Amino acid sequence: MLKINIIYKFEEMIKVLKNKYIIASLAFLLWMLFFDQNNFIYQNKISKELNNLVLRKKFYTNQNALLAKQKTDLETNISNLEKFARENYIMKRDDEDVYIVIPEN
Repeated sequence: MLKINIIYKFEEMIKVLKNKYIIASLAFLLWMLFFDQNNFIYQNKISKELNNLVLRKKFYTNQNALLAKQKTDLETNISNLEKFARENYIMKRDDEDVYIVIPEN
């Protein structure tokens, strides 16, 4: 009885799969998923790349704002300019000695 029931269900599936609309729909789905120029895999890759670019844009926008603030601070305050030059460019006055300590990793 169980064997006959399985065979009956298999025959029903074959009848459904022989329907021309089902065949056309499956062919269209396979074409769009794998073979089309804008297939699912390509769209997924482009979407990830877009998300990565959006994150990079946010990062660089924040960096730009930070640097603009730093620039205005340097242009308006001489003591900040001197501090920046000493820290980043290792500048010194004539009567000073600068020692650079590099930590070992």
